[in-house]
Amino acid sequence: MTICDTFLRTAISTWDKISEGRTVGYQLKEETITDLNILELKKRLGTRVLTIPFNKFDEGKNGADWEWWFRDIHGFWIGVRVQAKIIDIKTDGFEHLHYKKLKKYQSEKIITEALTSTPPRIPLYSLYTQWDDRTVLANWTCSFPRYVDLYGCSIMSAFDVYKRRLTDTKDLKSLLVDMRPWHCLVCCKGFS
Repeated sequence: MTICDTFLRTAISTWDKISEGRTVGYQLKEETITDLNILELKKRLGTRVLTIPFNKFDEGKNGADWEWWFRDIHGFWIGVRVQAKIIDIKTDGFEHLHYKKLKKYQSEKIITEALTSTPPRIPLYSLYTQWDDRTVLANWTCSFPRYVDLYGCSIMSAFDVYKRRLTDTKDLKSLLVDMRPWHCLVCCKGFS
């Protein structure tokens, strides 16, 4: 299975799991989805994409749940620090998006720690999503056919999260303009 296929399938599986939870009124936890997704990526991709999960202590220091390392066709590596959040099925928002601990917002911490690491990493959020309202339209900029379930695992720049914190914006409809399916990191042939 290719890297692209794995990211596509994991996103769809995440969408389906959240949908099942919504059907029975059960809110899945972000940690549960993260564990299942990292397991799937490690199982399917091995060392083609290095995924390094962080424990709670490390997350408190660097603001991230995990780190990815991708190697390009020339052998260069790029690091990405990722903080995950899950949609609240009652509000269709990300209630913990602007998490704050000891007077410092998580979005600030992940940006600062990612950029000052050696080598620097790209700070991203992974948003686990699902919605039943088919009138909600995502900003589809992908070369793949429009398939809303691919937003099951979405990415958003930590800088956009930081900007949205200033207005306490955390609802899905408002955030969709800045979200992309996470397969955009590994599938887009137009940008290598």
